[in-house]
Amino acid sequence: MSSFYKTLFLSIFLVLSSSITFGQELQFLDAKWDALLSKAKAENKMIFVDTYTDWCTYCKVMDKEVFTQKKVANYLNENFLNYKINAEKGEGTKVALQFYLKEYPSYLFLNPDGELVYKTVGFLEGPAFIAEARRAIGYHKKNDLAEMEIEYASKKEDKGFLKKYVRQMDERLGMVKTDLLDSYISVLSEKELLKESNMELLLYNTKYANTKAFDFILSHFDAFEEFYPKMARLLDNAIFNTLDMVAEQNDIDVLKELQVKNKTLIKTTMELFDIETASLERLDKKMELIFHKKAKNKTEYASLAPAYLEMYVRGQTKEKILQTEIEAIKSINDGALTNRKIKTRKGEKIALDATNEGAVIALSDIADAYAELYNEEAKLKQALVWIKKAIELREQPDQYLAYAKIMKKLGAQDEAIVLAKKGLTLSDQINANRLTSYQLEKLDELEAFLENLEADKP
Repeated sequence: MSSFYKTLFLSIFLVLSSSITFGQELQFLDAKWDALLSKAKAENKMIFVDTYTDWCTYCKVMDKEVFTQKKVANYLNENFLNYKINAEKGEGTKVALQFYLKEYPSYLFLNPDGELVYKTVGFLEGPAFIAEARRAIGYHKKNDLAEMEIEYASKKEDKGFLKKYVRQMDERLGMVKTDLLDSYISVLSEKELLKESNMELLLYNTKYANTKAFDFILSHFDAFEEFYPKMARLLDNAIFNTLDMVAEQNDIDVLKELQVKNKTLIKTTMELFDIETASLERLDKKMELIFHKKAKNKTEYASLAPAYLEMYVRGQTKEKILQTEIEAIKSINDGALTNRKIKTRKGEKIALDATNEGAVIALSDIADAYAELYNEEAKLKQALVWIKKAIELREQPDQYLAYAKIMKKLGAQDEAIVLAKKGLTLSDQINANRLTSYQLEKLDELEAFLENLEADKP
């Protein structure tokens, strides 16, 4: 090769090499949460926290396609202490609760004192992610939320100040402190609170049920009718966010108070929108089961689960469940479920989701809980009976996650792999629009579980 072509080849190679931006190393600290906070304070450096879950597809995409980009890695390494944490394991569960994390991936930007400055979520391309990180740095330098926090002590009756503070917290952090929102409600008249802008502000910032905002919405339920069905979802989230917190504290007395609020919410919804739902007794038991599962009260959970399933499953057959589904779809098509302007794709989805509640989901959820909580052969075999019954009544791909977990704990790893693959194959044959978001999350978890099973295989 002539020297000219060697030079030309080298030049092209260097140009191409300079455009490759992947494979850079984003430096994530390997430390406990408290050690991370201490290091940030000592170095006076902001913290970036990438919160993820095992089942989150976009978390993996961010790791593979965005955090490996040279510009992203360099920017984060230069400006932050970087940290990864699984929101559903170990210290991650407390972090998720502290910062109200419900979507993944979630990105937290903390100041050197460990206080949240900015939060954003979801998949972001490299330039968009850097722009969000820059925004976080700008908010930190501006420091106006910290200044508002100081002012708050002397301005708890200043309507304008409180409204601005609430809105800034919502826009930047996706969460408003309970005492701040309660203070805002306290200084406004009923007429002011029922203005559309304030109604929306309250509804979207009512994250917990043990608040004045939740109580106000519940006592003025008909006034918030225009926000239905989104309102029902938000208030239901508030109930179960509070349940998570109560379970973390393992406080059975607060659980009972929460059950009363939940029954009031359900009754009010039923009366206003003429909606049929499960019996209130079953709803009470369901909350208790969720509480004991999250609190890892194994004895209490095992004492409640069989009776709950007997209450739910008695007399159910595959034919009955299929007929319920057919009738629900017919009702949608006939417009019978378009009550109060909810004939939308979302309204239709809610109606279909309702048909999937009941015996099948109860069996699947409790079998999954047993697979998580217990190692005893007798309990795992009981869970096996329940998951098989669920599949017999109405087969769904996400059910194979619990089935595979049980078989793995029973020592049948090869069979667990076969079951996990069957669930994923079944999911490919079903229109994703017919699956709930919960089921889709479970399928992501099933895919991750299968990867781990195959990796562990001798």
